[in-house]
Amino acid sequence: MGMLELTLHEIAEGIGGILQGVSPNRPVTEISTDTRTIRPGDLFWVLEGDQFDGHDYALDAIEKGAIAVVIRNEKLPGLEIPSIRVADTLYALGEVAKLLRDRMTTRVVGITGSVGKTTTKEFTRSVLSQSAQTKATEGNLNNLIGVPKTLMRVEKDDHWLVLEMGTDRPGEIRRLTEIGKPEFGMVTAVGESHLNMLGSVEKVFEEKSDLLRGLSKDGVAFIPNESAYRDRLIDSTEAKTVTYGVEEGAEILAVDPRVLNNGCFGFVLDTPIGKSPVSLRVPGLHQVQAATAAAAVGVSAGLDLEEIVEGLQSFIGLPGRCEIKELENGVTIIADHYNANPVSMTAAQRLLESFLERRKVMVVGEMWDLGERSVDYHQQVGERIGSGNIDYLIAVGPKTRDLIAAAKEVGFSQDRIRWYETTDQACEHVEKELKPGDVVLVKGSRGMRLEKVIDALQEGEGNLRRTGGM
Repeated sequence: MGMLELTLHEIAEGIGGILQGVSPNRPVTEISTDTRTIRPGDLFWVLEGDQFDGHDYALDAIEKGAIAVVIRNEKLPGLEIPSIRVADTLYALGEVAKLLRDRMTTRVVGITGSVGKTTTKEFTRSVLSQSAQTKATEGNLNNLIGVPKTLMRVEKDDHWLVLEMGTDRPGEIRRLTEIGKPEFGMVTAVGESHLNMLGSVEKVFEEKSDLLRGLSKDGVAFIPNESAYRDRLIDSTEAKTVTYGVEEGAEILAVDPRVLNNGCFGFVLDTPIGKSPVSLRVPGLHQVQAATAAAAVGVSAGLDLEEIVEGLQSFIGLPGRCEIKELENGVTIIADHYNANPVSMTAAQRLLESFLERRKVMVVGEMWDLGERSVDYHQQVGERIGSGNIDYLIAVGPKTRDLIAAAKEVGFSQDRIRWYETTDQACEHVEKELKPGDVVLVKGSRGMRLEKVIDALQEGEGNLRRTGGM
């Protein structure tokens, strides 16, 4: 239960709505957008999507104990149930979240970027929680519905809130920044993501930098030092800027990152408040970048170096994001099936290539949401795989045909490639392609459901051990 201590009158007034059929002084215990989980005393907030319309459930919500429903002006004409009518229910949800935000003493960190948002958010949560009670975005609640819901869960004792801000359309980050009013704002990367809605990497830059534009002069903007957009990101904000990264010149710098074990890196963290060795417990060089970002927030938040290092070293990762699974037959799986774009594909390939002494197998699914340049981006990834240090490639889905063709063009031989049209087909056969001791990276967009491949490997590991693989 969060800080939601508002009456119907305060909510109606705050969102510019018309309240009818119920006492304005009724307190609201919680806001619900789903009648399946609604409880007596909740306010049911109607939302509309491509596949659903919450107005269809308004009466059901009242029958289940909702004290009123928030609905669109022109919908359900003549409806005589307790309601607040507004012009746009999604916009109004943001307005009530703003109302709550204005009452909070909680300090807010906003994080956006083409890749690395969630891991950076979790590193930052881990660092800040060393010194004070910290909440952060849960799951994928990082959009115009999720961010307001996250703000509604904030409690009085929460000193920090780390908000992940996602976007797939122009204007979304600006609106999320208006709602969350972050004091600290961070861009993790500007790259090829959601191009089907945003159109170009230049438009991605415009969208992501809206977070930094929205910061006050008293705020702090955290900027990746290695980004091609570094200087433009700095110029986009009136806030103080802090750069972070792995290359000389970053104000928060990871010096000499090197693999320690299982793909996990160690480095020396060099900051204005001192230096310290750090050993991460999550695999991949890209995690070092996320760690420096979180350290930068920690320094600006006034934590001491020991607290920052403890926060970085205690983070053990998230399911489906560079998660390492060891099978009994000696196969190591790197499960990174949560999402994929060209930038994260390259980072994952680098991680796989860090397992120097073992056969490296890449199971690659399609990358979605890349717009009209999808073919180009699949070819780019194919070229990187083909010219890299990968031993065996298993590709899944029609779009990966372009990836395979590009890999072969730069010299990756056909006898080291397998292609499957669907994830289910890959599940049936992938186990036969492996040998005990292989390191297998499983990477693709979420809609490919590549976790099914991992499940199949885990279920079939006894069979693999008996047959000895290929």
